[in-house]
Amino acid sequence: MDAVGFALLAGGLLGVSAVLVRMGLRAVPDVNASAFVISFIALLVTVALALALGVAPDEVRIGELWPFLAIGVFVPGAARLLYVQAVHDAGPSRAAILVGTAPLLSVLIAVSVLREPIGPALAAGTLLIVGGGIALVRERVRPAEFKVVGLLLAVLVAILVAIRDNVARSVTSGVDVAPVIEIAAVLATASVTAFVFLVIGSRGRGVLARTRQVFIPFLPMGVLAGFASLAVLEALDRGPVTVVAPLVATQALWGVVFSSLLVRQTEAITGRIVAAAVCVVGGGALIGIAH
Repeated sequence: MDAVGFALLAGGLLGVSAVLVRMGLRAVPDVNASAFVISFIALLVTVALALALGVAPDEVRIGELWPFLAIGVFVPGAARLLYVQAVHDAGPSRAAILVGTAPLLSVLIAVSVLREPIGPALAAGTLLIVGGGIALVRERVRPAEFKVVGLLLAVLVAILVAIRDNVARSVTSGVDVAPVIEIAAVLATASVTAFVFLVIGSRGRGVLARTRQVFIPFLPMGVLAGFASLAVLEALDRGPVTVVAPLVATQALWGVVFSSLLVRQTEAITGRIVAAAVCVVGGGALIGIAH
């Protein structure tokens, strides 16, 4: 499978996982514990994949993994906590759409820092993404539990993802490490980061009980997160940020599709939401085509 295939796979997995997170939070509304469990299960999935692929212990070179360990602290470490909270406050479709603006931010960083080429379609893609964001912000019909802060958190996640894409692209191009080992390193520090937030938030009390309570409801999300993270790094290992990021951002459209199928009554899926998702994904596609 090439970069396009892995990026599209990641977008689909991230889209459905956003809806599953919302469903899990309705069962157990514990943001900190769920963020930790998702990261930890994703780590277990990755380690299992490494063993299944026959990765030998002597292939793991700690000296080459430090960039991935650092990446994991922020994405998906802190970013996952923010994203779960964004889904809780704004809903999966709206959060996924705003996180889907990451390609624009990724390209702007890639063009300015990594000196990747820029094409004429960038302006059109930018206008579409901005238009989709405006349509989302100005919508009049929203879920009863909607909070504006959820949209702000989703934008912050998009910024962190954009930075991650460029950093991952720059470090993976010069490091001879299997992607499954790279993502294991990322998820290891992500799990530690999420656990630290959990301990701080609970002041050290009831951590184990909270973890047990959310483990089963969030098990599917952790599995999907593991495969999605691996797909993203595999894609970035095979193609430029300007191609991979827009395709991963199809999670915005998948988030709306799965929300309409699974949580339509509570998500308030309107024509404006669909239009916003199409604009964001279409803008990302234009940016990708331009590069």
